[in-house]
Amino acid sequence: LASSTYDYKNEQWKIDGLRHIVKPYVSYRAVGNADRGAAYIPPIDRTAFSTQLQPLGLGDRRDIDTLPTFNTIRLGVDNALQTRDPSYGSRDLTELNLATDWRLDGNGAQPSFSAIQSELAVSPANWLRFDVYSNITPDDLTLRELNTGVTFRDPGIWSARVGTDFLKQSSTAPLGSIQEYTLALGYHINEALEALTHFRYDARRGDFSQQSFGLRQNIRNLWFIEYLLSFRSGDSRTGSTTVSVSIELASF
Repeated sequence: LASSTYDYKNEQWKIDGLRHIVKPYVSYRAVGNADRGAAYIPPIDRTAFSTQLQPLGLGDRRDIDTLPTFNTIRLGVDNALQTRDPSYGSRDLTELNLATDWRLDGNGAQPSFSAIQSELAVSPANWLRFDVYSNITPDDLTLRELNTGVTFRDPGIWSARVGTDFLKQSSTAPLGSIQEYTLALGYHINEALEALTHFRYDARRGDFSQQSFGLRQNIRNLWFIEYLLSFRSGDSRTGSTTVSVSIELASF
């Protein structure tokens, strides 16, 4: 962990000094004979399609019943540019996080290095945030995935995010390419309840692939319960109408 400070001020954007924090990290996890006993255990927690790097910690994985054997080093660096804030103490102006996995098993089924994952977020003001997520293969520098978004918000009252999702079809994305536009709205009814709506528009098919409506409940800032009613089209994996309830433990 390293940091540096700069005496820069900008009254228009309410910048009162700058602090740059750099956090490089290396994580390692090896799991051998992960498929032992698979013939006797029903695969309830199975692998779900995701282009993002999966957690190395077994307690955070959701595919424990179909866990593959792996021997992996994760290399990454997190960057944050912060300024003083009279209400919150400090706030992030810019965040840039990079990470990749170095696979040491050498089985030939996958390249030695995973795609390079990058996350960039720029928030020049409390009411405005830009974010970009990209996924690039290191061998040929092919852009596999690019997601962008801009969020307008009044913290604690409402938020609105407009985004785009692009995914190129490949061996790791066998379901086909994705080109969608998204809209997510949130409104705080009170301190404990937030109304949510989420729309996904498929540019290839020319219709809405998902429309979701729900509530998010805050229980003493310890637990979050989300209730969603979703209408989908063009998804053969699930029905056209789904009801879901998810529980999340607040992170500290």
